[in-house]
Amino acid sequence: MNSGPDERGADGNVARTVSARVLDFLGLERNVVISVAAGSLEALGVGLWAGYLVKVLDALGAAGWMIGFYGAVGGLMAVVAPFPAGLLSDRFGRGRALVLASVLALAGCGVYVLAPTWWLFVPGAVLLGCAGSFRFMGSQALTNDRLRERRRAISVAVQNVIGRLPGVISPPLGGALIAVMVARAEAAGQGAGAEPALQTLGLLRGFRWAVGITIVLTVIAILLQRRYYKLPPPSQDAGPMHPVRVLRSMAGDMKRLLLADSLIRIGSGLYLTFLPLYVLNVLGQGYVQWGWLLSLTTATSVIMYVPAAKLADRAGRVSRRPFVAATFLFFSAFPLALVLAPSAA
Repeated sequence: MNSGPDERGADGNVARTVSARVLDFLGLERNVVISVAAGSLEALGVGLWAGYLVKVLDALGAAGWMIGFYGAVGGLMAVVAPFPAGLLSDRFGRGRALVLASVLALAGCGVYVLAPTWWLFVPGAVLLGCAGSFRFMGSQALTNDRLRERRRAISVAVQNVIGRLPGVISPPLGGALIAVMVARAEAAGQGAGAEPALQTLGLLRGFRWAVGITIVLTVIAILLQRRYYKLPPPSQDAGPMHPVRVLRSMAGDMKRLLLADSLIRIGSGLYLTFLPLYVLNVLGQGYVQWGWLLSLTTATSVIMYVPAAKLADRAGRVSRRPFVAATFLFFSAFPLALVLAPSAA
């Protein structure tokens, strides 16, 4: 006997109630879900090529100081861009800031596709650095606006888990794409006697194909956000807007945390930019193997996020210092592990 309309309606209401409870437990709501979906699409594309970009610069003839300069530009944008990104997010709305992030990422990818020399990658790094800051600041502000405090940590954790899942999938696929293009270039040029040049040609082709895929995914992300965001008009915050005033208004423990974070990032910046060259050139690993190492790193982060966030939510603000200390401990242990590792495995 078929179910009546009331029974089907009841089942639908139960399903919606369960779905709403799950989303509430995970600290998600409509606009946050759209933001996460758009960011994940872009990350899926970026993960195909980001881990191999330094190798591309090396193949284009960039010297060590040039690669270091490229890494410094990315670090500078991480320092400079967040404040205007947060300011514009407050003044013009979270949705507009997030759409602008996607547009900037699209422009940066366009530069990477067309750049024939290493130095043209620098403006691409500026655009993508700004895009990352706008997306981060917009998504964080969106989470703080829409969710209760007791759900914010778990929401940020879930967003990071979903946003990092592409980083588990994409790097090996990007490595495979580059490896295929290198093999094709070598096969097409057999007997030419210029194997390094053929490998460079294949690397550049694979890289540009990967960036092209990112452009398509970013366009989809822009359309998704333009269509589905439902946000109220931006409110005019009367809080301090000048950087010095913002810094003065911060609590003392936040200032100390920022100082500690700056110091640890200075140390990480000394080697992280050159890590792909260490694995690919010094340890002699292939593109796919390097992709799997990147995937493993991201998968470890994904596994740790939700349990750590739930513990942080339960501990409360006063007891969150151990989590910060553990973060710095892992930051410090990572380069030590690299130095002591006898092989890529």
